[in-house]
Amino acid sequence: MGAQGDRIFAAVSQRGFPDPWSTFGECLSWEAAYAVQLKQAIDDARKGNDEQINGTIDELFKRKADNLLTARRLLDDVLAEYDQTGMWRLLDERAAKLDIDDVSERWGRGLVEHPFPR
Repeated sequence: MGAQGDRIFAAVSQRGFPDPWSTFGECLSWEAAYAVQLKQAIDDARKGNDEQINGTIDELFKRKADNLLTARRLLDDVLAEYDQTGMWRLLDERAAKLDIDDVSERWGRGLVEHPFPR
């Protein structure tokens, strides 16, 4: 089991994720990273009143908001393009050919391996 998933992972390993999904995934990774950084900065701020920490928190919230806006715009563009070009139909046809149990077996192992961007 997992042979189809192994082939998908091998292709991604060899070629990378195609854009725009690679860029969208990067935005989601940064979203998680900003949440972790904000939690740490807020913990630090609770320990004392330091203007530098408050400035850091403000900057992290700004970066987080900008990042989410970038992701939203990217997603809006892709959804519209996929609707216009018929890409959803093509992807549905390809997905219908997959053995979901087989793919899921391999896919589940990879989910815990994704690091935050540094």
